[in-house]
Amino acid sequence: MKNLRLATILSLVFILSGCASSKQGSGMPYLTVGGKTVEIELARTSAERIKGLSGHAPLKQNQGMLFVFNEYTPRTFWMKDMLFPLDIIWIKDDTVTKISPDLPPEGSNPQKLYESGEAVNYVLEVSAGWAQMNKIKAGDKVSYHYDQ
Repeated sequence: MKNLRLATILSLVFILSGCASSKQGSGMPYLTVGGKTVEIELARTSAERIKGLSGHAPLKQNQGMLFVFNEYTPRTFWMKDMLFPLDIIWIKDDTVTKISPDLPPEGSNPQKLYESGEAVNYVLEVSAGWAQMNKIKAGDKVSYHYDQ
């Protein structure tokens, strides 16, 4: 029931995300992960998920991108055309399942793939070291926030 409630809230928020604003008033939604706040950009469409943070300017300390999927399946990510290293935080519903830390950027022909290891429906990318600095671990709870 809790997972269904979170999924319903996230669905509604994603529809309204053009109007959502963050706690910091920047006009962006944010997540709380293990009690730590991260302002997020959303990658909801296939095109947005494929592009991800490729070619993106480095993130600020508490910024990230949340990849939103409609189904549960094991995920595989790469670091194609990244300009800075990342931590990937794999999430199922409202729980961190795994962290892939300090992933180096790769060029247009990436050689390494990073896997969730189990079915997830969200993936959060943050600057490398963010998860360790904030003591984020598997089992931590995740919640989505917005101000209207």
